[in-house]
Amino acid sequence: MKSITTQELFKKLRSKDHFILVDVRWTDEWNSGHIPSATHVPIDQFEKNVSHWKGKTVIPYCQSGGRSSLACKILEKNHIDHFNLKGGVAQWKKEGLPLESIN
Repeated sequence: MKSITTQELFKKLRSKDHFILVDVRWTDEWNSGHIPSATHVPIDQFEKNVSHWKGKTVIPYCQSGGRSSLACKILEKNHIDHFNLKGGVAQWKKEGLPLESIN
């Protein structure tokens, strides 16, 4: 499974590279803070959305890597390019990188 560090992702976000960032956490987690420009697709709905991402690079993330690893396995099974975010939102927060929240 290919992975990407938080710093690598932060650089990709700033450079406007073409990829889809997907937060696979539950809605309350999403609302409390997510990475800017992410799309929210909870892990239990992830597989239904895979067909939308054919031919694209997808970077799923969660709190620490468990659910996003499952998402990456689904992407791999469907032959979709992907990277798993190492450490998830927990690492993103630890490094003081920006989050958006819904209040």
